[in-house]
Amino acid sequence: MRARFAIAILCLCSCAAFAQSNETTQDAKVLFGWVKRPDGTKVDITGASIPIKIRKIAESWQIGKRPAFAVQKGLNTEAFTCYQNDNGPDSYFYIEGSPTDLDDLNLPSGAGVPWQWMKTGANVQSTQRVIARWRIFDTALSNTPPGQMAFTDEIADFGTYITPPQTGVLSFDVNVSIVGIVVPDGQCYLAQQFRDDRYTNGEGPFIFTWSNLFSGGGVSIGSSEDSFVFDNDPEPNGIYEWQEYDYFGGPPYEANFYARLIANGTSQELLPSGYTIVRGTLLGGGLTDLWYDDQSFLSLQGTFSPILAGAPVNIEVQSVAPTTSVLSMVFNAQVWNNKAGLTGRLDLFNFQTGQWVTWDTWQSNGVEQNRSFIVTSHPEYYVQQGTKIVKARLRVDRGAAFLGTTFRCDIDKMTWTIVR
Repeated sequence: MRARFAIAILCLCSCAAFAQSNETTQDAKVLFGWVKRPDGTKVDITGASIPIKIRKIAESWQIGKRPAFAVQKGLNTEAFTCYQNDNGPDSYFYIEGSPTDLDDLNLPSGAGVPWQWMKTGANVQSTQRVIARWRIFDTALSNTPPGQMAFTDEIADFGTYITPPQTGVLSFDVNVSIVGIVVPDGQCYLAQQFRDDRYTNGEGPFIFTWSNLFSGGGVSIGSSEDSFVFDNDPEPNGIYEWQEYDYFGGPPYEANFYARLIANGTSQELLPSGYTIVRGTLLGGGLTDLWYDDQSFLSLQGTFSPILAGAPVNIEVQSVAPTTSVLSMVFNAQVWNNKAGLTGRLDLFNFQTGQWVTWDTWQSNGVEQNRSFIVTSHPEYYVQQGTKIVKARLRVDRGAAFLGTTFRCDIDKMTWTIVR
C-alpha cells in the first residue's frame, strides 16, 4: 500500500523552514484514562498532572547523527533514555491528514522501569485545541480478520487537552512520572491520536489538521521495525488492524515515530508495619493478613450507634517508605462487606497539610471489591519528612440503602505501590 504515500512523504521539514521559538509549558491534566500496574491491576489516572513542554522543532542535526541531550529538568541524575528516534529536521516527515497511527517501540534497557518523560511530535496546521490520546499495547496479534484490533494486553490508555501556541512541526514532552507506565518486557506498541476536544472521553472525531510525525534515518536507542499501522483503511476509526500495516519504501524514510522515552525509578510495594482500630470490634486476623491477596482476612464488626459519631469501621494502617522522594504512589485495598448498601472510603494522610484526604469512595455490593487509586498530584506530600512514614485509613459507614445495625468487614489487603 505504500504507493499512496508517494506525495505525502515529500512534506519534509527542512531546518531552515522554522525559526527557533521559546518553549511553552502547559499544566495538563489527564481527562480520562488508566494504566495497568505490573501486578495487573488497572488504576484510574483521571485528574493526574502531566505537564507538557511544547516546542517548535528547529535544531539542525544531520540524518543519522545522534544529538546529545541533557537530562530533563525535574529528573534526578539516574534518569536515562531507553528509546530515541530523532535524527534532526532533515529527517522529519508526515502523512498529510493522518491524526491516528501506531508504531512498535523496542526498549530493552527500559524493561520494567517506569517512564518519566514521553516525547512525540506532530505537524500542526491549526492552533485549535485538541485531545491527544495515547494507547500503549504489549502484544501484537497476527492474521486477525479485517475490522478487528490486532493489538492486545493494553498497558495504558489516557488523554489530555493540548493547545498549540503556533502551527508547524511541534514536539511534545509529556511528564508521565506520576502516571507510572511500565512496559514489563521492553516491547510495546504506541498509538497516538488527535481528536475533537468536545468529546472528553477521547472518542470524538479525528482532527485532520494534525498529523503524526516520523523521523527517518534509523532508531538510535532501542529499535523499531520499518513499518507502522496506518489507521486509514477505509477511514480512521481507532482500530489498528493487521491489514493496515504499511511502510514508506525503506531508507531514508524508515516508518518510525519521532519519539523519545526517558525512564527512571524503581517500583516497590510497601506492606503495613502496624495498624490501629479506631472504631470497630476485631473478629479475627492480624497485621500479616493485610499484606497479600490470599483470602486471609483481618475481620472487623461495625455497629451503628445513635450516640457515637463517625464510621462504625475505622482502621488506620501505616508503613515506612525507603525515601521521601516519591515519584508516583498507588494505594491498593481489597475489602469485603457482608451487607450491600454500605459506603466505603479510603483516605491517605497528607503530611504537608496535616489532614486526611479521601481518594476513593464506593458502595458495597456484598462481594469482595478490589480498590486501587493513584495519587494524582504531589505524592511526596504523603510521606512524612524525616520518619518516611506513610498512613492510610479505611472507613465503612451506613449508606442510603442500608437499614441494619451491624455488619462485617473483611480486609484482605492494604498496601502502597510507589515509584522512587
